Amino acid sequence: EQSLVYNLAVVPEYLGKRVDRLLVAEAARVSHRRGYRFMTARITASNERALLAALRQGFEIERYQITMACGAEGPQPLPGRTPEQRAHDLSRLYRQRKKRKDP
Repeated sequence: EQSLVYNLAVVPEYLGKRVDRLLVAEAARVSHRRGYRFMTARITASNERALLAALRQGFEIERYQITMACGAEGPQPLPGRTPEQRAHDLSRLYRQRKKRKDP
């Protein structure tokens, strides 16, 4: 019932030239021809540029996918993310949640 946009990339010299919009529009047309009613995408949380572009193109945030690294001792920090980045993400989520609760 749905198609998946995965690993869509644009070479640097074409960034800002709406190539991503053309690719996504064509993917939507192909998906429709194949009988799919929806198209989903996976975007890394740190890739704000891609997230904003996807939202401008009509994608909507439907759910969050969360990821945890696992080790012999149990949960481990994800590789490549500093404790400061993780703290920033948590702080941002708490602020957003508080903002929704405040009248």
